[in-house]
Amino acid sequence: DDVPDGGIAWDPTTAKPIPGRDYFGQIGRDFWRTSSNIATLVAKWDISETLRWQTTLRDGKTTNQYVISIAGLAATPAPAAGVPVGINTPGMFVRANSQNRNQTNRSEALQSIVNWDVALGGMQHSWAFGLEASNEDITNLPFADSLRGANAGVPGAPNNFYWQQNGGKLTVNTAGYSTLTVESRSVFALDTWTINSAWEVFAGLRGDQFDFTVNSGATAYTNATDGAKSYDESMANGHLGVVFKPSQIGNVYLTL
Repeated sequence: DDVPDGGIAWDPTTAKPIPGRDYFGQIGRDFWRTSSNIATLVAKWDISETLRWQTTLRDGKTTNQYVISIAGLAATPAPAAGVPVGINTPGMFVRANSQNRNQTNRSEALQSIVNWDVALGGMQHSWAFGLEASNEDITNLPFADSLRGANAGVPGAPNNFYWQQNGGKLTVNTAGYSTLTVESRSVFALDTWTINSAWEVFAGLRGDQFDFTVNSGATAYTNATDGAKSYDESMANGHLGVVFKPSQIGNVYLTL
């Protein structure tokens, strides 16, 4: 838990902070709260001296919630185009605009790897074969922030503490709701073979499949599949490299 500070207002005509207040936040309303809860389970099996298997499962939830006031200048009426804008501009006053976020990330991931050490063709090979799968859901349900007065940032205004005066309650803005789901599936293989004590070569291939689903708005808040848009993407990549070890304290490598 924390209390955010969006800073003080700045006068571009004088290149100095505007005096009068050193905090524009709404006391009792502005906050910043984060959380992280992650569990990891690892299973290992030494099948033999040269063959090993390891699987890792991870489940997590993180949150990021805040309401913060950002100080700035406003004018009634708005000045004409090209007029230098500063605190002394007619109709200009200091106010604090509110920004907020109410985001939750949920994720599940699996990684399974088999390592195999074997001598082939007079060289030592270390193989790694694996697969990965993950699912992540990201949602943001912003706060409505409807109890904030229009001139809450004006120094001396009676509703500078408008939030307190109205027994402030946070409500949510379902029209601003958004969600993103990302599902991924991957397979990979990597071989590192030792030619001799000075030379080592490695090569690998990896394939990935991603599925994205996005949605937003009040309808999505009540029915996540209504109006959702989905698309997918696949990719394959690989790498090749060589390591030269001229001494016990240094090496040189090249990778593509």
